[in-house]
Amino acid sequence: MKLGLLKVKTKIMGNTQPTNKTGKKVVTQKLETARKTNILSLTEHGLEEIPGQVFQITSLRTLDLSKNKIRHLGKISQLQELKSLNVDSNKLTTQSLSSISKLPKLTILSIGKNKLAESDNFPSLPPKVKTLKLYGNSFSSIPKQICDRKLTSLEKLDLSCNNLAYVPPEICNLASLTELNLDKNALVSLPIEMGSL
Repeated sequence: MKLGLLKVKTKIMGNTQPTNKTGKKVVTQKLETARKTNILSLTEHGLEEIPGQVFQITSLRTLDLSKNKIRHLGKISQLQELKSLNVDSNKLTTQSLSSISKLPKLTILSIGKNKLAESDNFPSLPPKVKTLKLYGNSFSSIPKQICDRKLTSLEKLDLSCNNLAYVPPEICNLASLTELNLDKNALVSLPIEMGSL
């Protein structure tokens, strides 16, 4: 009985990609499908980096890389058609996000539950971003790049579960903002200017 259990554990912990019923490797099959649909989900694949083949699908519009171990976004700026990027639950730091500013069509960006902390190194965001999720990180202040007047399309901002102590008055620069989630922070008060939102 113990021997059978040992074999199962070896297969699960192996370095090979899982295969589907037709014998194709799952990631390879998903990449083939993404070339046709422009949608790719590689969530929960144990990835430590984004596979190079992803950057070759330049028509990609939706990319979900959540729940992996990714530390860098690699050549993500090659995906000029990308509209939605989900990298929740990875190991990204603020410095690893610089290439996001080079995604002109990006409208949805979700970077929750990563290792983001330093607001000074936060990148400029593409002007078309409508939804920005930064929940579950370690920001002690809201990055000034988020309060940029150029973000005229930003409607939904999730900064819950961080270490925010205050909200800067510049948050009012976000004229289109309709949803702001600040739950589970260390906020003492909110700026008076927020009444104009």
